[in-house]
Amino acid sequence: MTQRQVLRSLGICRPERRPGITLIRRGLALKIRELLTSSMLASLGGCEPQLSGHVVANLAVGKGRRTLIGIATQWLPCVGYPRVLNALRVINEGTST
Repeated sequence: MTQRQVLRSLGICRPERRPGITLIRRGLALKIRELLTSSMLASLGGCEPQLSGHVVANLAVGKGRRTLIGIATQWLPCVGYPRVLNALRVINEGTST
């Protein structure tokens, strides 16, 4: 299977890299995509500025503070205490009113 065929099967018609291509790709709902992006950023560590932007985006798509904290606690066995604590701090800062 060529790269072009793989990209077409993923719903990307043009294989060239463009900013925002993941926003127009079909497949995952926006709520799920934001959740996965936040999970990935938290697991990488050191991406707190980007994570804070995605906390705001999660709030915009309907996830509440309680849900975000519940999700972050589920990351604990996979990413460890330091990264989860950093993510919880970012969530706390992003959801405080």
